[in-house]
Amino acid sequence: MKKTLLALVCAVTLFLPNLLQAVDPCRTDINRLCGRRAQRHYGGTIGCLEANISHLSPECRARLARRQPQREAEPERRVRRENRREESAIEARRACVDDKRRYCPRIKGWDAAVSCLRGHARELSRDCKAKLGY
Repeated sequence: MKKTLLALVCAVTLFLPNLLQAVDPCRTDINRLCGRRAQRHYGGTIGCLEANISHLSPECRARLARRQPQREAEPERRVRRENRREESAIEARRACVDDKRRYCPRIKGWDAAVSCLRGHARELSRDCKAKLGY
């Protein structure tokens, strides 16, 4: 039993680093180049790897290159998502303007108005209920 357990521990110890390297080819480069300070300085792990691209292993460089098109599309998706939120908020304000005047006339600010309107959910107009999701 002890021999089997010892053999298992030895096998895991020998093969675990290779297995981790296969799963994440950048792990050694991250440990070598991007300590906590470096990650904060470069704005995160990816920023650190991009700043040290000439010092990366070929496997990590290839992995980073595959990830690059995805990173370039992220800001565009974020802007579209924010625009949709703003548009839906504007539509909700337009749909609820009369209800806000009627049920929450002294409330300032849209967030506070939504909370107030939530208390009058049964009395709201159909359009306002739809835009607020009630």
